[in-house]
Amino acid sequence: MLLTAYLILLFFSVAKLGAGIAMTAVIVGQLVTSMIVDHFGWFGSDVTPFTMKRFIGVLLMTVALYCIYMESAIVKKKQRR
Repeated sequence: MLLTAYLILLFFSVAKLGAGIAMTAVIVGQLVTSMIVDHFGWFGSDVTPFTMKRFIGVLLMTVALYCIYMESAIVKKKQRR
C-alpha cells in the first residue's frame, strides 16, 4: 500500500514538476531519511550522530532543489508569454 502511494505521488510529481525536480526531491528525501535512521540506529544500523557537516549538506541540497524548482518555474512562465 505504501509503495503504491509513493508511486502515485511520484507519478503526479513528475507530471506537475518535471522529472529532474521530482528525482532530486526523491534523493534529498532519501538522504534525510537515512540520516535519521543512522542517528537513532534504527534497523540494527550503527549509530552515526547528526553533525553540523551533515546538516549543511542537507541544507545545500535543499537550496539546490529550490533553485532548480525556481529556474523551472521561470522557464515555464517565459514559455507562456
